[in-house]
This record gives sequence, C-alpha cells and structure tokens, in this order.
Amino acid sequence: MLSVFTDWWTNLQTPYQQAVITLLTVAATFLAAHLVKFIWNNVLRPIARRTPTKADLMLVEDTALPVYIVVLTSGLYLSFLRLIGNVKLRMSAEEFADLKGSLGYKIADGVLYSLTVFAVAYIVYAAVRAVLEWYMKQVAVRTRTRLDDEMIPLIRRIAKIVIFFVALTYIMQHYDKPIMSLLGAAGIASIAVAFAAQETLSNIIAGIALMFDRPFRMGDRIELPSGQIGDVHEIGMRSTKILSFDNNLIVVPNSEMAKSMVVNYAYPDLKYKIRQVIGVAYGSDIAKVKSILLDIANTHPEVLDDPAPVANFYTFAESSLDIYFIVWVKDYKEHFRIRDEINCEINRRFEAEGVTIPFPQRTVHLRQE
Repeated sequence: MLSVFTDWWTNLQTPYQQAVITLLTVAATFLAAHLVKFIWNNVLRPIARRTPTKADLMLVEDTALPVYIVVLTSGLYLSFLRLIGNVKLRMSAEEFADLKGSLGYKIADGVLYSLTVFAVAYIVYAAVRAVLEWYMKQVAVRTRTRLDDEMIPLIRRIAKIVIFFVALTYIMQHYDKPIMSLLGAAGIASIAVAFAAQETLSNIIAGIALMFDRPFRMGDRIELPSGQIGDVHEIGMRSTKILSFDNNLIVVPNSEMAKSMVVNYAYPDLKYKIRQVIGVAYGSDIAKVKSILLDIANTHPEVLDDPAPVANFYTFAESSLDIYFIVWVKDYKEHFRIRDEINCEINRRFEAEGVTIPFPQRTVHLRQE
C-alpha cells in the first residue's frame, strides 16, 4: 500500500520537486526526533517525577535515547525508500536491479533498517529493565526473602539476550535469511561452545544452583576453605565475588564455591560466639578470676544474656591456668569491636585485682657432677 501511494505521489512531481520534498522529509525527521526528545525530557519526565511510583520515571529516563533513535532512523529509512522509489521510475528494470545489488544500496538499507530494529529492541529492553529496577528498589527491599534480589539480575541478563536475539531474527528476515539458518548456526555454535568452554558452563550451572540453593546470600560473611573471610559482594553467572577485610575483591569460580565447605557467619541468624582462652598465673584464685570475667561480660551492654556468658576452668597449661571464656553478641559484624572492649576491661580489672597473666616460662635445673 505504501509503495502504491509513493509511486502515485512521485508521478505528480518533477525531479527537482521530488529532491526538495526528500530534503524536507529528512529535515522534518530531524525536527520530529528533537521534538520527541524535548517532550520526553521536559514534559514526560516532570510528570513522572510527581507520581507516587518510580517505575514510570525509570521508564521515561531509560527510553528517552532509544525513542529518539527510532524516530530518527525510521524517518531516514522512509526518506531513503522514497528516494529509491523516485529513482526506480526513471530506470529500467535491469538498471534498478543493478542499483539494488550495489554495495552502497545494501549498506544504506541495512544500516538504517538495522538501527531501527535495534532501537525498538532497546526500547523493549529498557522497559523491562525499568520494571525490574523498580521491583528491586520498591518491592524486593520489603520482602523477607532475598531470592528476588539474587534472581532479578539473572532475569535481566536473560531478557536482554532474548530481546536482541529476536531483533537479530528480524534483521535476518529482512535480508531473506530464514530463521532456521540462525537457529541452526546457534545450535552448531552451542555445541562448539560446550566443548570449548566446559569450565565456563559448569560455573554458570553452579551459579544458578547457588542462587536457588542459597548456602549464602549477598551481604553474608563467609569463610572459605583457605581461611579467607569476607562479605559476599556479588553472585554472578560465572563467579562469586567476596569483599575481604582489606577491601580487596576475592573472585572464586562458582564451580569451586558449589563443591567447597563454606562457613556462613550470617546464617541461621546474626548471633556470634566470642571464645578465647585466658591464662592466669599458678596460685591465682580461680573462683575470683571467673567472677571477674562473668562480671565484665554481664555489665557489657552488647553481650547477650541468652545464651549466658560462660567462664570455665579449662586446663593446667605449662605456664598458666587456662580459663575458657565465652560470650555471645547479637551481630557478628560488631564482634571485633566488642572483643576489643572486653579484653581492655579484662586487662584493667586484672591489674586492679592483682591477677597476673603470665608469659611462657620454663625452670631449668643444672645438676653439677
């Protein structure tokens, strides 16, 4: 229908008039694109900011550029088709076939059509991403489970792959390439990738298993089999990233994480047991030492009453009488600070009460022949 109207409209004008109309169409395309951009930035964005939900604001901000590109490329592509229609009427069938087969025509047609399709695909992806971001910021933070926090990035990646794969199929159809050839190529490529990237695929599968099994979550503090401790920064498709206490990022392949024994300090709750062995000199009053330790624990505001603090006479060491001292705190993230405060208070009270903390020593008897 469009081609019939274009042919009819072209026959009504001289070549000069047709060139002027084509230039005016291109100018109108740029004007329309900038008008849409102005409306997006100065009309829709202020309206979206006043709405109670943030989803529409995210949608407007994410689609501003792709909508501008769609309007621009669509107008240019229609102008290109009109120009080709004008040329077609003044050429023989053989000459026009040679023109359509030329490299310049294929480049211009392919670039304009591909840009339009990819811009539309990006609008769809931007809309999906805006909805997912809104869900993450408005809904997921209020849910008790953190599964949605971990799955939404995966869903976003899958949506991106699917949307742009569909866009690629439309572009191939424009070049008269059947979709089955793309699927066949994808199948062959997947077999090649499966052999060439077995380890990568195992990491991806392990990453999906970690997201569903959830032995740890983002933000949890874990200890690796190597003894390294850090907070889970990200659970990705290929690896798990852990932020150490030195502010260094430890990257561990998911396949290694899935088969390793990992200690999770944040599960099943945040409570943490501070345990240490405190040695006092032989001859010390054990009952008095235990009383001092329990008094320090019970007077500290962040030491839990349940489970109650424990101070037990542990063993007769080589140079000391060892007391096994245990307290519980409500948050594992605070245990370094609380341990420091308790130890400082133990040192102060021992000095005040005359309790000696011995250093390792050994008595040597020399026998003279």
